[in-house]
Amino acid sequence: MNQNISLLRSILTCVFLLLALSGCAFNQPQGSAFLPHALSQSDRALIYVYRPKGERFGYDRAYSLVANGKVVTDLLYEGYYPFEVEPGKLSLAADLKNTPGQQLRVGLLDFALRPDAAKMDIETKAGSTYFIKFRPEAHTFSFEPRLYFIANDVGEREIRDCKLIVNEK
Repeated sequence: MNQNISLLRSILTCVFLLLALSGCAFNQPQGSAFLPHALSQSDRALIYVYRPKGERFGYDRAYSLVANGKVVTDLLYEGYYPFEVEPGKLSLAADLKNTPGQQLRVGLLDFALRPDAAKMDIETKAGSTYFIKFRPEAHTFSFEPRLYFIANDVGEREIRDCKLIVNEK
């Protein structure tokens, strides 16, 4: 009887650890080092969203990037993702990726998550390139996602250390 209880506890501990790690330990970009992307059509705009190294806490968390209401990719630590858009208004948002492990950690650790903190609207022009940096700010009991519009010269420099986020969507 005691042996069955010990086995059950071990199994439950393993399941708990797997759930806690899902969506965090494997959140690394799998693509190649940064390479400039060429526009497929001159009547479109190019957006680079990147998450450079330098985060002290929360780097293991994945966030979903949403453009005009559609999920584009996951934002992974030290990763970048290029995508093309029609010229005009672009609404971007970033929120904690919805995985069981993330939900569990949010429920246990993050008492004040503000998922609406990372929203941005920009006006894009055909043939132009834009750099958007994602960085969650660490607070005492939460991580607040942030999007920053970055000047092209700064973005080109910061993105060099990032790897391509392979989109599995």
